[in-house]
Amino acid sequence: RMPFKRSQSGFVLVATLWVLAALTLLASYIATIAETNVEIAIQTRAQINQKLDRMGTRATLIYLISTNAADHRSIILKQEQQFSGLLSIDVPSDKADSDSELNLTGTIYMGPGETRFSLQDESGLVNVNSPQIPLFKKALRQSGIEEFDAAILIARLRDYIDSDHRQLLNGAEQFEYRQQSVPLPANGLLATPLELKKVLEFDELMTREQWRKLLPMLSARQAVGYNLNVMPAEVISTLLDISVEKSQELVSLRNEKRINNMQQVEDATGELVIFDEDTLLSSPSRFIRIKLWNPGSGQRFVTGVEFTPFVRRSPWRIDYQYTEVIHETDIINVDRETNTGEAQPVSLSLLQ
Repeated sequence: RMPFKRSQSGFVLVATLWVLAALTLLASYIATIAETNVEIAIQTRAQINQKLDRMGTRATLIYLISTNAADHRSIILKQEQQFSGLLSIDVPSDKADSDSELNLTGTIYMGPGETRFSLQDESGLVNVNSPQIPLFKKALRQSGIEEFDAAILIARLRDYIDSDHRQLLNGAEQFEYRQQSVPLPANGLLATPLELKKVLEFDELMTREQWRKLLPMLSARQAVGYNLNVMPAEVISTLLDISVEKSQELVSLRNEKRINNMQQVEDATGELVIFDEDTLLSSPSRFIRIKLWNPGSGQRFVTGVEFTPFVRRSPWRIDYQYTEVIHETDIINVDRETNTGEAQPVSLSLLQ
């Protein structure tokens, strides 16, 4: 009987060890799941906070733009709208009692939390819905696209947006799109520059790197002229056929005063520029593009707003929204106005 009792005791011991091992594994599994859930909850909370910051920033910016006056390149924020420091744009100490500005030139600002934002008047960009104008072709060439490929892309874009079905030389109409089993051309104006990618064989005519250079210069707004006061330096260089370094001289000039004639351009750049002065605009338009993002998020949120649209009882209207990928090669923390390499500090706290 004693051996039987010893074997029975050994079996109980082994079973107990197995149960303890199973409980240990279960506890480890539960701890891992709990830790994972905590991490997911933290990430979700951070994403929600970022989204709230972006939404609050956009709403505040729309309010500020729609309720304030503008000079030739900026929205002027009155002292009383700074809410005793709650809204504090980086103002020099010798101008602490003066009004502040929000530039419409693509200047990058820091908003609530880690939000970054920029405002761009679209009258300073290249109109993608006017492919026949020289500026569009110049922008393609400056982005590195070969002459022949640029000619094909322009012809196909013209066929894509026109309302007829007559095919241009090097163009493409519905028949060609059906042959490749891709969506048919819109036969109407593009709503956003991203729609350019729907043009037949776009990926064969333009590399990803060329697209990254071109996209920031494009707008789908119908242009009636060119506004050097809000135009990015790259677009100024393309428009006037001068170097980017020379175009920076115009950026410096508009920081001091309004640019409204070609004599100012020639004096600032030292170049003889052949350009139709009648096409120069000297005041901001009602079309503003707002870009919002968080560093490291990998994407920007783009909103096109029309202020004082031609409709009743509406101070502003959102015309389009889309997201764009932020690539490692993108320069997203450079202030185009000062080239400091840093975003301008601004605390938008109107909604808090």
